[in-house]
Amino acid sequence: MYNLYRFISSFSFHLLIFLVFFSTSESICDTLGSIGPIFIC
Repeated sequence: MYNLYRFISSFSFHLLIFLVFFSTSESICDTLGSIGPIFIC
């Protein structure tokens, strides 16, 4: 049960970081394209 809570909190934290990065980045498509497959565009 504790592992599930830790997983959810970690996932939420990374999602928050991604949303902040997404909102501040103008070239999110180019950035994701250089890292890997493009999910959003």
